[in-house]
Amino acid sequence: TVFFGRNPLQLAQLGLDEASCVARGEMAVLVLREVERLELLGLVLRGAVAQLQSADNLRHHCAASVRIDRFGSHTRRMRVAIDGELINCKLPLQVRVVADALQVIVPPAPPSA
Repeated sequence: TVFFGRNPLQLAQLGLDEASCVARGEMAVLVLREVERLELLGLVLRGAVAQLQSADNLRHHCAASVRIDRFGSHTRRMRVAIDGELINCKLPLQVRVVADALQVIVPPAPPSA
């Protein structure tokens, strides 16, 4: 499992130093090695008490761009969840930070009374 994150509040709440990645314009990249159910439960508990930073089966990095060329020996596609929606993607998968990609429209301030 690979997770890409750009929300510094969520990363800090999990106890990950990668919250600083976002301040530098990067994303946090969390890579979970294959784990048993009991180990997965341990990770959930660590996350609940903001202690994921020290988990042995989780690698974490900062990056502006990541490329996944293959996932398994013969896999040419991988299932990807984007905001909870599952889609199938062809490999290689390229994930990168795009500065100012989201445009937010804010209503005008109400007139002062």
